[in-house]
Amino acid sequence: MRIAEPLTFVSTRAELVAAGLCNSTITRKMHRGELVQLRPGIFCPSSIYNSLRPAERYPYAIAAYAKQNPEAIFSHRSAAWLHGLSVIASENLVDTLAGANTRGRAQGIIKHYTVKPSVPIAYISGTVRATSLLQTLDD
Repeated sequence: MRIAEPLTFVSTRAELVAAGLCNSTITRKMHRGELVQLRPGIFCPSSIYNSLRPAERYPYAIAAYAKQNPEAIFSHRSAAWLHGLSVIASENLVDTLAGANTRGRAQGIIKHYTVKPSVPIAYISGTVRATSLLQTLDD
C-alpha cells in the first residue's frame, strides 16, 4: 500500500463540509460509528479503517498527520515507509522533523528536533514531504 490510497480515504472536516456534510452530520456519523476520528478534525470511514489489521493502519496515521499538517516533513521510520522500505510498526507513531524552537507534543507523534538549516526533502505522491532517501537511511 502506498500513501496515495490512505490520502484518498482520510479527510479533514473542511473537506467533508465541502463534500456536502454539515458539522452536525459529521458528529452524528462519528457517534454512530460510521466515521473514525484519526486525529482532531481528521476522519476516515470506519468501514475502511476497521477492516484493516493493526499493522495496516500505519499509513493512515501518516496520512492523517499529513492532512492535519501539510507542511510536515516526515523522517526516520515514517520517511522510510514513504520511500517504500520495509518498516515494522508495532505502534502507529509518526516521525516528523521539527525546528529547534518548536514546542508542544501531540499524541502519536515523535518530533525529531533539528538545527540543520536545510534537510534534503523528497516529495512523495506530489504533496507529502519526507527526508530524502539518503537522509532517511542516515537517520
